[in-house]
Amino acid sequence: MIPTSVALLALATKPSVILILLDDAGYGDFGFNGHPTIRTPELDRFATESAKITQFYVSSPACTASRYSILTGRQPSKSGFGTWVLNPESKPYLKKTDTTLAEIFKQNGYRTALFGKWHLGSPNVANRFSPDSLPLAHGFDAYFGIPYSNDMMSPKFPPLPLMQSDGKGGYRIEGKDPDLHGITTRLTSRAIEFAKQKGPSFICLWHAQPHVPLTPGKTYTKSLREIYGNVMEEIDHETGRLLRSIDRKNTIVVFSSDNGPWILKGLEGGSAGLFRDGKGSTWEGGVREPMLISWPGHIQPQVSMSPMAAVDLMPTLTRLALGKARVVDGRDATPSLFGQSLPDMPIFLHGSSNQVMAVRLGRWKLHLQTSSQIGLKYFEDPMPLLFNVEIDPSETKNVATEHPDVVARLRALVVPTIADRVSS
Repeated sequence: MIPTSVALLALATKPSVILILLDDAGYGDFGFNGHPTIRTPELDRFATESAKITQFYVSSPACTASRYSILTGRQPSKSGFGTWVLNPESKPYLKKTDTTLAEIFKQNGYRTALFGKWHLGSPNVANRFSPDSLPLAHGFDAYFGIPYSNDMMSPKFPPLPLMQSDGKGGYRIEGKDPDLHGITTRLTSRAIEFAKQKGPSFICLWHAQPHVPLTPGKTYTKSLREIYGNVMEEIDHETGRLLRSIDRKNTIVVFSSDNGPWILKGLEGGSAGLFRDGKGSTWEGGVREPMLISWPGHIQPQVSMSPMAAVDLMPTLTRLALGKARVVDGRDATPSLFGQSLPDMPIFLHGSSNQVMAVRLGRWKLHLQTSSQIGLKYFEDPMPLLFNVEIDPSETKNVATEHPDVVARLRALVVPTIADRVSS
């Protein structure tokens, strides 16, 4: 359990929370995870000051479904979206009945803001241009960014709006199909400005990069990894600028990515490191992401090998900041941040229809179905496939026939029985 002294301190001081999320960054895109030519000195230093979660999984290898789980603590199968990525003309959007992290923190006296890419719904003809599809309807006091991915522009789609909350409960359009070069720096500046205001804040800094098209700032031109490296090095520099601007001892900072690298894009996509495949796939490269959690003076720098899932972020952050975990489909993972191991709990990994395609439990990972955006079929073996990802993180040896009992046990877990609940 979280130490009592930390829980009481969290209740007394209400630390701010900043959730930094990249778009399509791979596990292997950072110096702290071994990339040989992308320079990330700020993040490398931050990693040494943080709890580094080496086995962190998003719920889905695609934008909308992944962000849904991070913000609501719920499995993508409960979203009602029917697909893992909403486009600008999609009717559904994040339901008002889904409680978000922003709503929880706002109810507890926090100022709340989202800067960056939303991608959980947008006003359009199909939903009668409902403003409930945008962040202000889901607990955020302020918003600046784009409502969906930066490649969803005209003429294929309606012009992409760069939006700004107007301070009166509405929005104004700052531009359509805007030039997004340097958007990482602009978003970071907004987050810094908001964080400096009086009182505790909950900030989602959800960068639009390194999702293609790649749009680094004009001064970022020197990476050995060329344009992709330029984008990542701008992210690194801006993360450092943000960290230097805040009260670190009174701020919980989380850093991760919404899914794995878009390897279909070749050199304009990133690297999953030693993991197989990337975005769009429930192989490790699509769903295992970097995860750093920092709260200096409270969470000690460490490497945590306990598996953790995106749906665990809501209970973990609410426990740390508010002293009481809001549990939906995940679990409170704070013990792993204080040197304790966690009991095994299934981690469900969802595919394109938001149905479970793979499940991780302890050392084992079972694939019921597989997919790859680059069209590769890695095994001719019949489904399901079983891997011991603690000794075989690259998923090279299928051991399903050797462990039929494990296959049966994991297969039985893939049923919609997780109930919503609130735990203290």
